[in-house]
Amino acid sequence: MSTPSAQDQELENVFRIMGLYIDNAKTYAQLSGGALLLTVAFAREVLGVQEGEPMPLDWSLVATWISFLVSTIAAATYQYFAVRFLEGRSGAPVHHKLDWPRFLRDNPYLVYALMMFSFYLGAVFFTVSAVRSASGT
Repeated sequence: MSTPSAQDQELENVFRIMGLYIDNAKTYAQLSGGALLLTVAFAREVLGVQEGEPMPLDWSLVATWISFLVSTIAAATYQYFAVRFLEGRSGAPVHHKLDWPRFLRDNPYLVYALMMFSFYLGAVFFTVSAVRSASGT
């Protein structure tokens, strides 16, 4: 029985760590989707917007929706590029015709950072929207 080489051990560590990031991105996708629904429930329950009435839109609510939507899309995109990153590191033969954008495949952490930033930005905008709605401004 042979012991794994340092390179094999490093690759195994990369796969294990990236797996944790991928799982975390799934969680953020679920949280962002839930947060989008929460904003509608907030308007219905707290602000008293009746079913069938239009939502009172302001810049902070629209910014909330955009931020959470970007976070959801970035989470799914990160998962794809993280797997492509791992595929490239594995040394396995790749038969993909589409290898675009290579920069994101090699640097999936940029999409992860976008996911995190837009999620927390959405939380800030939601707070602003809730305060503005509660104060009537």
